[in-house]
Amino acid sequence: MPLAPPLLSRLSHEGRDRYFVDDVECMIQGRRHRVANLGLGGFFAETDRPPLCGTILLVELQFPSQRRCRVVGQVAWINDARTPASDTLPAGFGASVTWVEPYDRAHVLRVLNNSAPMLSLAQVDPGHE
Repeated sequence: MPLAPPLLSRLSHEGRDRYFVDDVECMIQGRRHRVANLGLGGFFAETDRPPLCGTILLVELQFPSQRRCRVVGQVAWINDARTPASDTLPAGFGASVTWVEPYDRAHVLRVLNNSAPMLSLAQVDPGHE
C-alpha cells in the first residue's frame, strides 16, 4: 500500500489540530489502545509499550458508533512514563496519519465536529513548535 502525503483538511480542521475524543480506541498489531486525542493529521494512543519512533503502523480506529476506520500512520513521538515529554498526557505515543480512505476521513471529520475543544499542537506533541 503506497503512502500518501499527510492528511490535510480543506474544511475547518487543520491536519495538525487535535481534539479530545471519548471512547475511541485503536487496534495495532492485535492490541487495543485508548485514543487520548485525534485529528485529521494524527492521534495519541495510550500504552505502556509504545512502538519505536519512526515505525509505520496499520491502525484500525474504533468509534463508539461501532464504525471502524483503517489508517496508516507513523510513530512521531513517545511519552514515556518514566521521563514524560508531556505531563498532560499519559504514557503512549503520538502518530502522524499518512494514509486514509476518503470515506473514512469524512467519518473522522464528523467525529471531530462533535468533539471537545481543539488542543494546541504544543500541548499534544512536544516535538513540534
